[in-house]
Amino acid sequence: MSSSFSIKNIALYLLLGIIFFNVNGLAFQMYDIESIASKWILLLCLVLVFFALAERHTGFSRTELVFISFTSLYVAQGSIIGYLQYGDLSFTVDQVRTTVSSALVTFAIARASFHYLAVIGPDKFHRVLWWILGGAALTVLIGKFYPEWQAITKSKEPIRQSGVFANPNEAGIVNCLWLSLTMARGMSLSGVSFLGAILGGLYCCYLTISRSAMLMSWGIVSFLFLTNSEKRFEVRNISRKVVLIGSVIASIMMILALGRSGDESDQVKARRLRLLADLVGGRMDYETTSSRSELLMGGYDLWLEHPLVGNGIGVMSEMPGLGSGCHNTFLKVAGELGVVGVAVFLMLISWWALEVLRLGKGSNRTFSIGVILVFLGYCMVSHNVLDDRFMNASIGISLGSIAYQQGLERRRNLRILSSRRGS
Repeated sequence: MSSSFSIKNIALYLLLGIIFFNVNGLAFQMYDIESIASKWILLLCLVLVFFALAERHTGFSRTELVFISFTSLYVAQGSIIGYLQYGDLSFTVDQVRTTVSSALVTFAIARASFHYLAVIGPDKFHRVLWWILGGAALTVLIGKFYPEWQAITKSKEPIRQSGVFANPNEAGIVNCLWLSLTMARGMSLSGVSFLGAILGGLYCCYLTISRSAMLMSWGIVSFLFLTNSEKRFEVRNISRKVVLIGSVIASIMMILALGRSGDESDQVKARRLRLLADLVGGRMDYETTSSRSELLMGGYDLWLEHPLVGNGIGVMSEMPGLGSGCHNTFLKVAGELGVVGVAVFLMLISWWALEVLRLGKGSNRTFSIGVILVFLGYCMVSHNVLDDRFMNASIGISLGSIAYQQGLERRRNLRILSSRRGS
């Protein structure tokens, strides 16, 4: 195995750093300009695709081909239907550009991850990724200890921390991804690193006051702990069991204690978190249910106008008459591509999940399961999932892991076949 920082993979780490630290989005927030980092992202993607294909051309994995097919369908059908129905060519071209660039990020990172996993191995790759992802996730702490940070980044949420991200919900999602990778690395982390990452990730989710992120963080840690196929947390590692269970309980107790604080900002946080408790308990409130229900019903009505082929690409991100997105990716796909598109989308997710389950034991499988859980949870509360760069990157890493495993299986089968022929 070669060094984790060889010339061959430094571009991938640079690209992941730009994406997970939201360099282009942060520059846009602070200076109200389109950051040159956006162009660098696409350039690095093209470089990675070129080197990956030129260095070791083995063809695309089955799952990559399925993703490419879905993107092609989205662009082709969505752009044609959208232009025919609304006649706005500039809007259609802009939406196609966004979709294609997001797909390029996913594909480039998938190709590069596949080849670099083969060069340096999963352990080294995930070690560097863990530091990149953890550094980005922990930027949420900046606003906690440096209150002026929210004003510098022109955050619209002065109380809820968002770090370098556009909003606190995105920060919470990145923390969930970091928790997934922490669980995936398991025993390769020292006890102190493991404890710090679990507590830090849960605490940063709490600082965002993103209710969806908090629910996902508790669920992901618990689910990956219970389903860990390698049994990394056996009886002799009872301290790690205590850390996992205690961390979740401590974060819940922190929320319950928050309502007793007299600080005004804490009272605002407590109100949002009480709404979370009400929702879990089956009680309804306007902020959590009614306002979202209005958008969901608006999206549903829009889908009913053209249920078979949809309304065209980008329409559900800013629905006519409502001026907002539908806050659900499944409804977005249905509204833009119709029944045909959402059926293909569900088949794509099912195919992806089945390929991940075939990965066998190891950090690749555990992290990919975490990515799928975050993806599904995020899809239920946002319509921007398919265009979020950090989600594109995470999906790309999962696809690269699948291609890497399939490559190992092909080589193993060839060795078996060769040995049989030799005998």
